[in-house]
Amino acid sequence: MPGVGLHGEWHFQRLKHPRVDVCTIEKVGSSPWRGVVHTLNKEEAGNGTTLRDEEKQEEPFRIAIFRDPLARFLSAYLDKCIETQSQHCKPEAIFRFANPKQGLPPLDNSQQERLLHTIRQNPKQRFEAYVDAMPLMWDVHFFPQSLYCDGIYRFWKGYDYVGNMSERATFHKSLDELVTKMGGRFETLVRERFNLPATINSEAETTTPATLIRHSNGSVIADGNLNVGGNHATGASSLVQQYYTPQSVRRVLQYLSIDYTLLDLDIPDWAEDMLAEV
Repeated sequence: MPGVGLHGEWHFQRLKHPRVDVCTIEKVGSSPWRGVVHTLNKEEAGNGTTLRDEEKQEEPFRIAIFRDPLARFLSAYLDKCIETQSQHCKPEAIFRFANPKQGLPPLDNSQQERLLHTIRQNPKQRFEAYVDAMPLMWDVHFFPQSLYCDGIYRFWKGYDYVGNMSERATFHKSLDELVTKMGGRFETLVRERFNLPATINSEAETTTPATLIRHSNGSVIADGNLNVGGNHATGASSLVQQYYTPQSVRRVLQYLSIDYTLLDLDIPDWAEDMLAEV
C-alpha cells in the first residue's frame, strides 16, 4: 500500500499550526505523536483556520526520536507476539498459536505442537526462536530505525529536535523544554499523550544529569527514556534480562547494528555485560 512502508506520509506526521513535522517510527512513541498531530489538525479544520501565505512558506520545526534498538526490538516482540499475538508477529505459522479467524480451532497441528511446546514454556527460548526466524518475513515494527522517514540516517543531524529514549529523566527534561517553548494546545496534548509530568521531578534529574548535546548546526540531541503512554507501551527496557540471551543479543545486533552506527547510539551496558559472559 503506497505510503505505509518505511517512507511517505504514514511516517511523516505534519502539523499545520504550528508548523511541525514529526518523523514517527513504530515502537518509538509513534502512536502518541500521531494522536497529537491528528487531534490538532482536526481542531484547526473545525475552527476554519487558514494559514497566511508567509506561514505556508515557513520551514517546519522537525522532530525525530530514537530508541535503543535492542529495547525497541523486544518491545515490538512483546507487543505483537506475546500480549496481542497480532498479524505483525511473523512468520505467523510459527509464532501465532491461535487461528486468526475467531471461533476456529488453533492453527497448531500435533507435530508443530510437539516442536514448540518446550520453547513456549521458556521466555528466553521462545524469544530466541523468534529472533532466528524473524528475517524470513520482516515486519514494519522491527526494521532498523535508520531506514524510516525516507532514510532518516541521511537527514537526522539537520533536525531541530532529536530525542533518544535511553535515560528517562534527561528525556523528560528535554521534552519538557520543547513543549514549554511551543506552548498552547501542542504542549497540553504532548504532556497528556506522553504522560509527561507538569513539573519535572528535581530528584530524578539529579539521578540522571539532563545534559543536552548539540550539533554544530544547533539542533538539540536529547538523551532520555520516557514512559510513553498509549495502548502499545510494554516497559521492555526493564525486561531485557528476562528475555535476552547472549545469542539473541548477538543476532539482534547483527540485524540492527546500522542504527548504532548511523544514529550515533550507544550499545547499552547490560548488552555488553551479557556478551562478555560467553
